[in-house]
Amino acid sequence: MGDRPDLQQQLRDDRNLIPAFIEEVLRLETPLRGSFKLSRIPTTLGGIDLPAGTTVFVMNDAANRDPRRFESPSEFRLDRENGRQHLGFGHGIHTCAGAPLARAEAHATIVRFLDRAAQLRISEDHHGPPDARWYEYDPTYMHRGVKELHLEFAPAPPAGR
Repeated sequence: MGDRPDLQQQLRDDRNLIPAFIEEVLRLETPLRGSFKLSRIPTTLGGIDLPAGTTVFVMNDAANRDPRRFESPSEFRLDRENGRQHLGFGHGIHTCAGAPLARAEAHATIVRFLDRAAQLRISEDHHGPPDARWYEYDPTYMHRGVKELHLEFAPAPPAGR
């Protein structure tokens, strides 16, 4: 959103798009990159035989960009019909128990940003120009977390003006 003033305006004009925005962010910048799984019985996965006791790393973030599941998977689209079918918080019995709270917190935060900032942008001093952004991520296989995110904003005019 910090690089997309058009998207910020779209969300300001129609707050009903915020849930779709959150799901698309979760799909493209999934917080759970993947997880290790243990094959308890011999199985075949993707044509590869795995004996019992084999550890595999399942990459949820790669599945979220699968063109067989998501049309134009690298595009950020608020009109994605199956946008909530991502694996950003896991799936089935392995779904993150905190997912509803995280979605609610994200929604409240976005509303506050939109209400209080006329324009929100990524700091070029800290993250480089738009065509060459750089971020430092936590060094882990499991989760995707930016160590620091520097934002700049223009305050919104007071309400009623």
